[in-house]
Amino acid sequence: MFTDVAQEIEAVYRRYLHEYPRRVQDELAGVALDLRDLNFWQFPLLICMTQHSALIDHATFASTFSSSYRDYRARGWAGKIALDDIQVSVATPNWASFAARGTRFEQTGEVIDGWHTTYLMRRRVEGWRCFALAPAPADGASLSQWREWLLHLAD
Repeated sequence: MFTDVAQEIEAVYRRYLHEYPRRVQDELAGVALDLRDLNFWQFPLLICMTQHSALIDHATFASTFSSSYRDYRARGWAGKIALDDIQVSVATPNWASFAARGTRFEQTGEVIDGWHTTYLMRRRVEGWRCFALAPAPADGASLSQWREWLLHLAD
């Protein structure tokens, strides 16, 4: 029913994953990065963790993001990532979630670590934007549970 919406969201995420490593490398070399320019995030952003949740602004998220990637660079990351899996659940044509699993690699090709995150998306005038992050289904709510919650938001 919403196959085209699911494909659109996956394409948005793949574009983001294609663009952000280069932009992060630029920032680590001294070029300012405004995460809003990546056309993926909506601020304030809701971060839902197992023990607590927080609504954070762009500056806080950017600072945390930059700090994390400085640490990755110190561990040998030079921008190589891979999307290992993505599962999209569409609630309405304007609300969706997806769980993504990916890997970050050292310059040598060795795995640094991976991510497994659920992203909650909302279609805005300017396109799809992530307005919340949560642990992936194994650690948090399932995509069907997030779908139900999004349906309540859409009402």
